[in-house]
Amino acid sequence: GPIVGTAAKNDTAAVNYLLQRYKDIFPADVRFKWGFKPIDQRETYFELYALKGDGTRRGPALEGDVVTNAKADQGQQGSAWEVSMTMNSAGASRWATITGAEKGKSIAIVLDGYVYSAPTVNDRIEGGRSSISGRFTPEEAGDLENVLKSGKMKAGVRIVQEDVVGPSLGQEAIRDGFVSFVIALIVLFIFTCLLYGIIPGMVINGALLINFFFTLGVLAAFQAVLTLPG
Repeated sequence: GPIVGTAAKNDTAAVNYLLQRYKDIFPADVRFKWGFKPIDQRETYFELYALKGDGTRRGPALEGDVVTNAKADQGQQGSAWEVSMTMNSAGASRWATITGAEKGKSIAIVLDGYVYSAPTVNDRIEGGRSSISGRFTPEEAGDLENVLKSGKMKAGVRIVQEDVVGPSLGQEAIRDGFVSFVIALIVLFIFTCLLYGIIPGMVINGALLINFFFTLGVLAAFQAVLTLPG
């Protein structure tokens, strides 16, 4: 089958390194991909698949953009879950050729570099209508349906706005905040002295400073952060 081994999640990076280091000993059209979901209940081990192209390209034998629809459903009389899919005319023709040549072998369904399923081809499939069956849970069948529906997404990129953020931005924000705080404090002191008189105003300002530093001390002791709404 397509599965050539299993590895613990923490060891996958080491396996990838070794596969890359010794890639020259493998056929040029063979690629290795990890399964998307772990195979054990503790979610520790993952399967490693060996994928081979059709001999004419290194990429997939068939792209996902040929899939027009996919649906997860239970089989006849409420049996095991399965996923059906349909293809456009170009995909159906190509799919018939692939399934005819790979009868009895597995075909991997790959998205973002991970193998979601690798069903075995029972017979040549004509007309672009296929059914993938297996011991799927409802969640697994739904995930496979979404993978097949996603296909080969094509989305253009248009830059609406571009900003350059450098390390000096944070320093500028801190400096501007400190300057505005000092200016506001001086204005408050002057306003208090004008409103209540010099001596009472200085007493009020002194009490305000003591309260300010006391509040900062409490916040620092509890490592708390004081924010304003909005």
